[in-house]
Amino acid sequence: GTALLQSLETVAGRWGHREVYLHAATEQARLLAMYASQGYEELSSFDQPGWVLALSGREATRYHRKTISDSPTSL
Repeated sequence: GTALLQSLETVAGRWGHREVYLHAATEQARLLAMYASQGYEELSSFDQPGWVLALSGREATRYHRKTISDSPTSL
């Protein structure tokens, strides 16, 4: 998972992006911990309200953001 994130960040940097956004189900503690260990900031302000989850039948997700460096590394 870590290698995949690093590759994603490298490609995003090459394409001129300076931020990466990800999301994961809030019940996936290991995935959330991996995002945190790689420097991703939780964006809890983007969590869906309970009524939206109830109507849609979807699981709660948490969005994450990371600012990536200006000089992309090679794969």
